[in-house]
Amino acid sequence: MTIFLIVMAVVICGLVGCGIKNNFEITRKNNIAPDNGGTSSVKGDVDFESFIFKESGMAAVEDVIAGYRTEDGIRLVMGCEYYAREDGKLQIAREITGGEDLLKEVQHMLGEADIISWDGFAGANPPDILDGTSFTFECVLSDGRKISAHGSNNFPSSYSKLHRGLYYMLYKAAIDDAQFSNKCYEVTLPDKWIGAVDVWYGIDYNAFYLNVEGGSEVYLMRIDFSDYEHQDSEDEIKIGKLISKDTGEEIYLSVYLYNYYMPEDAGTKEQRTVYETFKEDLDDIVASIQPLEGYELVTQ
Repeated sequence: MTIFLIVMAVVICGLVGCGIKNNFEITRKNNIAPDNGGTSSVKGDVDFESFIFKESGMAAVEDVIAGYRTEDGIRLVMGCEYYAREDGKLQIAREITGGEDLLKEVQHMLGEADIISWDGFAGANPPDILDGTSFTFECVLSDGRKISAHGSNNFPSSYSKLHRGLYYMLYKAAIDDAQFSNKCYEVTLPDKWIGAVDVWYGIDYNAFYLNVEGGSEVYLMRIDFSDYEHQDSEDEIKIGKLISKDTGEEIYLSVYLYNYYMPEDAGTKEQRTVYETFKEDLDDIVASIQPLEGYELVTQ
């Protein structure tokens, strides 16, 4: 009898222990609780309402990447905030909207990075480092919970991969139509550029280049649309000045030519054709540049 009671006690303790462990696992999965400066979580697609990354270096500017849930899917925005600007508004370089497929892709990216575990992360600047990059991150989940993290030259381990993935999703795109437009201008590109040329989106420029296999980028030209006039240069073709019909804002429009070299054995057949005929096509490209509706072009 004594032996039987001892065995039963061990079994009961084991069952209770398992129950406690299972309850703990369920609680850990469903609650955000600080753990060593971060948050315990279980990886999975993240259902969110909004998120925003801000990065700043030595310059008086913050690079911004943000995402917002919409009724149909998601809106992604990329740009800069300048400390010196009185309005403090985000200067948008590019924004894209997408449906459920793009939303699910971003939800998966956030889940793969395990952003839930970032909550409460406070990355102290390493000793003896006086410059570099600082960041802040905020995310509002669909159930109302908020995730926040910040640091200086000290990031969550998965930060770089996620930020880089979103960055390239917004900053770079393939040319898929001969009619290209952005912000204040439009241009007609050669049909041969479709599928062969990529475009890089900047705050006040678009750079067109060949993304050659192996990682090299052969830049062809850049269309600038800035609020200041560049100094005269033999590598620049000045188009004129755009004037907003609504605000009177003046934007200087020009084409800058790169001098990148493409090795003879590099690139696809289509990319080589674009590269070899670029100078022949340049005059037609420049002549096709026109203002978008709402702007007037004053040629120089």
